[in-house]
Amino acid sequence: MSRSMRHQRGAALIVALLVVVVLASLVLSMTRQMRIEALAARNLEASAQARAIAQGAAAAILRWGEDLPADAIAIGGGYVWMLHVDTTDDQEYTWGITEENAKLNLNDATLEMLEDLPGMTTQLASSIIDWRDTDSDPQAEGAENDYYTLLDDPYPVKNAALETIEELLLVRGFTAMELYGEDANRNGILDPNEDDGDASDPPDNEDGKLDLGIFPFVTVYSKATTAEQSDDSTQQIVNVNRASNRAGDDDTQALVDVLKESMDEDRAIEVAQNIVSNRPHRNIIDLYYKSQMTLEEFGAVETRLTTTSTQGNNAQQSGGVININKAPREVLITLPGLEEADADAMISYRAGSENDSQDETSSSLSSVAWVTQVLDREKALSIGGMITAHSDQHSVDLVAVSPGGRAFERYRLVYDTTTAPAKILLWQRLTHLGWPLDRAVLDQVRDGATEKELATSTDRGEF
Repeated sequence: MSRSMRHQRGAALIVALLVVVVLASLVLSMTRQMRIEALAARNLEASAQARAIAQGAAAAILRWGEDLPADAIAIGGGYVWMLHVDTTDDQEYTWGITEENAKLNLNDATLEMLEDLPGMTTQLASSIIDWRDTDSDPQAEGAENDYYTLLDDPYPVKNAALETIEELLLVRGFTAMELYGEDANRNGILDPNEDDGDASDPPDNEDGKLDLGIFPFVTVYSKATTAEQSDDSTQQIVNVNRASNRAGDDDTQALVDVLKESMDEDRAIEVAQNIVSNRPHRNIIDLYYKSQMTLEEFGAVETRLTTTSTQGNNAQQSGGVININKAPREVLITLPGLEEADADAMISYRAGSENDSQDETSSSLSSVAWVTQVLDREKALSIGGMITAHSDQHSVDLVAVSPGGRAFERYRLVYDTTTAPAKILLWQRLTHLGWPLDRAVLDQVRDGATEKELATSTDRGEF
């Protein structure tokens, strides 16, 4: 065989080998791509399952409310948790529904009330006032259009009510630190990265305590319940300040009829006379004092009486009222005229009352009048139009895991129970904040842990 032919065959072999290598590479690349696409499809399927589990839990909450368990609920082969932030404990997870009425409403709070929030300054509080009011006159330390239109990325001041808490990030001076503090993932737990100084985000002071910012203490969703007159006399709500309860009706008799449902007729007439002869009643606490009812008597009829024609029984203002049975210390001290010692006394009283009775409806906490047992008359009257013993707007932080723990989804649900069915006010995806529970919980799900095992293992102290 000639040298030329041997060279040609050698070249052909090299080309053939190159072709084989290229084809093999293409096959490997295609195989890898198919594997990636298969994994992506499985991940998408798992995410869809987690999302469906969260939506199923939300539907159940809207139907049954607080009758649901809170931790490790098995749904559709996966699990869901209702994560609750306990503002007094940053070490252990807590579960349940949060009362939006236990927070300060940003759209109704006065400048002084806003200033009493954790970490707030006069400038921040003034800027909130200017953002939500309808005029163009800035507060002494606030900001109107003159400030916002001169920013590098300008925008106009809203001059209307805030629609979400996150809207504060548009208000002068607010950053994520003022809003969320060190709690970057908003789980209420002091995670390692939230107590390591500048080693990792978020920035923190490494003091062993979690700064929650103002997020857990404020809302834009709370509101007073409208007092509506019912054709059913057993549901009748009497306005104690009105000359007559309804056209052609005797207001005193209507009042007596309501009172007679929980006391004898002679006592009902006596209390009604006290109420009618001492008009007007500035708020529900003023009514309590002037009626001369006992705390137990007042608690039985409070929800049937109102001091204003357009608001609920505990409201003197158009916006949100604060549930004093659930409000944390940081919210209680924002009420006008109250000091830290007053807030501490209120928390101590309600803790004692809750321990005395497992049924809140039969305890002294069923009526806002319990504040008269803790505060002096002047302070109790000053907050009487801003408080309630009930909640109509609620929020839930839902953490859902797909079967096998392949994916999770997290949502914040805010809903209003004054309508039937309950009305959704916010459905906000929080998955981008990352897994909010201990990593071991997710590992347990992947290892096939049962609902009972998860329910007893989500105490942070066991990891």
